Amino acid sequence: MSRTKIVFLLGFLLLMIASVVVAQTQVPVSADLDDGEGSAVISDGQGLSDRITYTMTGMSALGPDQAYEGWLVNSSTGDLVSTGVMNAPVGTINHVWDSPDGTNLIAEYDTVVISIEPVPDPDPGSPTDHKPFSHTIPSGAMVHIRHLLVSWPGGEPNGILQNLRLQLDSALDSVGDARSATSMSGLRSAIESVVDTIDADDGVLVHAADRKHGPFAADASGGDATVVNRAALVDEFGANAEAWANEAKASAADVLSQSSLTIAKTLVNTVSGRLDAARNGITATGDGGAEQAYIQAQMMAGYKLGGDVAVTVTPSVGDTSIPTFAGIALLGSLLLLSTGGVLYYRGRRTREIKA
Repeated sequence: MSRTKIVFLLGFLLLMIASVVVAQTQVPVSADLDDGEGSAVISDGQGLSDRITYTMTGMSALGPDQAYEGWLVNSSTGDLVSTGVMNAPVGTINHVWDSPDGTNLIAEYDTVVISIEPVPDPDPGSPTDHKPFSHTIPSGAMVHIRHLLVSWPGGEPNGILQNLRLQLDSALDSVGDARSATSMSGLRSAIESVVDTIDADDGVLVHAADRKHGPFAADASGGDATVVNRAALVDEFGANAEAWANEAKASAADVLSQSSLTIAKTLVNTVSGRLDAARNGITATGDGGAEQAYIQAQMMAGYKLGGDVAVTVTPSVGDTSIPTFAGIALLGSLLLLSTGGVLYYRGRRTREIKA
């Protein structure tokens, strides 16, 4: 075989090898990385609504150079924060993130995203375009959820249900004062404080009635099942708190009608029981009160994460030298083919001169 043919043959072989390697490293893989489902739920950690918990199952395993990462996003401003890299070695994610500065996550964000990030990540401050899981709370619903949990009326430091819990705590503190009273006058003063806390313009009954922002959120949600279902429980448990607070007020009137300190203190137990039910619900019957209404309102801002978005990613090849080798092979094939072309041309010219 002539030298020219050998050079051409080697050039074509290298070209074929380079083409195969490049194809292998560039073919996108629809690897069902949107498989899996679960939720992200916000709760109280060290502060109000400053913790988010991800629970996912059925996740696709990623290569060693990729990782799932959670993000909270404000869809209006674009502000975002990473909630950490999340490993799914056996197809599950159980990940808890607490805001380091105690940010109220319901106040600041309305969207959760799980992205697929390279490892190491050249841009840790923002997610890639590979976002197989995301959910945004409808904006109309979020307005009323924030009334329940963050601030209402506008500019106030607490939401409706937090105020309801605080007012019931105050009433229970006054019950404690009544129990420790050593005179009827002291007991009456404490019980009158209970009644005032229940009846005040910013008292228990007013905040309990404002639970209506739960149904308002449901109506504005566009049928979002999470918002609708949890709003119904906010309304139910808030109504329970209102009813028990009214019963506590009626029992307080019985206490105030007594002249005997001993009998009055016995009746204070009924006031305490009704207020405790209004604050914390009744575990034995499963009937919620203010605490359970507050938790359900947080769950109204829960994120349903399920895979229905097609994702195309570049697969992990396990060896970063492969793309380099492909480039060298391609360059070598071009050089050999060029050399072969020159040799062929020279050989042909030589034959023409001899002829």
